[in-house]
Amino acid sequence: MSMGQMVPDVAYACNDKNKVAFHGRTGGNVPTVDEVVAFGKEVMGGDK
Repeated sequence: MSMGQMVPDVAYACNDKNKVAFHGRTGGNVPTVDEVVAFGKEVMGGDK
């Protein structure tokens, strides 16, 4: 699994116009849908 190696590349490609966040884990464990949604909400400022 990714350890975030491409985060700087993505940030560079966005010309720092968009916030780039990383949510990952090692060991091949796939995050659940609920974990991804919770992380997305956290990154975007919570429930609105």
